[in-house]
Amino acid sequence: MRCERARTLASADVDGELADADRADLDRHLDGCPACSAWTSRARDLRRTMLVRPVGDQHDVTEAVLARANVPTVGATGWVRALLAYLGVALLILNLPLLLTGDEAGATEHVGRHLGASGVALAVGFLYVAWRPERAIGLVPLAAALGVGLTISAVVDFADGAAVTAEATHVFELVGLVCLWAISGGHHRLARRLAALRPAPGQSGLSSVGR
Repeated sequence: MRCERARTLASADVDGELADADRADLDRHLDGCPACSAWTSRARDLRRTMLVRPVGDQHDVTEAVLARANVPTVGATGWVRALLAYLGVALLILNLPLLLTGDEAGATEHVGRHLGASGVALAVGFLYVAWRPERAIGLVPLAAALGVGLTISAVVDFADGAAVTAEATHVFELVGLVCLWAISGGHHRLARRLAALRPAPGQSGLSSVGR
């Protein structure tokens, strides 16, 4: 066996990838070739130093990572979760009969059932996030789209002469949206975006000097 081939096999052996069929040939070559034997020993030492190294002083970045990931702080948002759970139960009570009967003023039974189904689904989402706050961000886009749609619908209904009490139940959805946004860390994201819009210290002065 040539030394080049032997060192290729030795490298595979160091990595734990040597085939059993090649091991006997490699061992015979290393027994009769001091140069390849020394090369293999150095390769093993190098791999060992790469895998096993003393741990130096490491900067703890846990807080920075958690802050950037907007992980919900359950203790700080406990009352918001409780409010969201209350809103979920209220929506469930209001929409479950509508889902079962379809009895909604100004709507057919089919449309009434669909309205009830959407309300029940949102109620279940609120209750789930109150239980698992780390999942809030996944429901924010859907709740936001629903909240904007309900707001537009309420404005149109008011313009057509609808009573305020007829639209009062939509307050639950809008307040729930605010709760979801808060639990998902929305205020942290908003603060970062506002900070990014502010000019860096000295930037305005440099701009005026340039002009």
